Amino acid sequence: MSEEAVIEELVEERVELSDEQKRAKRRSLAQMAINLAMQGRWEEALAVNTEILVLFPDDPEASNRMGNAYSQLNRVSDAIEAYQRTLSSQPTNAIAQRNLPRLERLAEAGDSAAAATQKLSPSFFVEEVGKTGITTLVDVDQDAALRATAGEEVSLKDFRGTIKVSLLDGSALGKIEPDLAQRLTRLMKTGNKYQAGVVMAEPGRMRILVREIRQSPENEGKISFPPRTVSVRAYTREGLLRRSGDEEDELEGDASDVESEDVDDDDENPSEFGFSETSLSGDPDIG
Repeated sequence: MSEEAVIEELVEERVELSDEQKRAKRRSLAQMAINLAMQGRWEEALAVNTEILVLFPDDPEASNRMGNAYSQLNRVSDAIEAYQRTLSSQPTNAIAQRNLPRLERLAEAGDSAAAATQKLSPSFFVEEVGKTGITTLVDVDQDAALRATAGEEVSLKDFRGTIKVSLLDGSALGKIEPDLAQRLTRLMKTGNKYQAGVVMAEPGRMRILVREIRQSPENEGKISFPPRTVSVRAYTREGLLRRSGDEEDELEGDASDVESEDVDDDDENPSEFGFSETSLSGDPDIG
């Protein structure tokens, strides 16, 4: 069913539902929309979110989900309109504020900037102790970052002791922070393999999740991402492990201090790109 047909049907139904029935239907439809997004069924997700907006025209979560779905379909102008709709009803909405500047610059860059990408399964982004870690890139290339979207696969390449991160078309995005890169390059040289995907992309800041997909026999018992052990204040989130020193016994999995990172409460909601709230160790942002 087209978006227009959905709107026509729901306009009639809306007047027949009580307020309580409308709220119950919104909850059901919101969960359906999230599930569809998690499966990458973006056209269907659009139709479901359209139903919500017919019932509740000012629902910021539904319009954010519309913006994300349009982004995944490379319908940049529609995505911009959806996020603008969010801000018209909720001017302080952090998700819309974060996505609009990137999309507007993408629109200015033209269609050539909106190349097709390879999306990873939502299950890839579920954290696994010792096997995954989230890190903020350094030396980010802003032109390439403009084209990166949450959930997109990126490539990792060891280059003279650093790990370069690139889009699958070869465009350089940036580098993994030095301490983590130092650890992972030693493991890669002895046979470990890793895969990575974008968790968050915004002007001046990009975060990726790195997952160990193969551990070589030589590295048996060596943990790629040792457990974090520090207490973090309620308004901060634990940052990715920051390791110091260059001793081989680092790789044996002993616990060490980590650096916490101050973030906004609205940062990285899994609902923004379709993952469940239990993904990414509870990081807020996707839907």
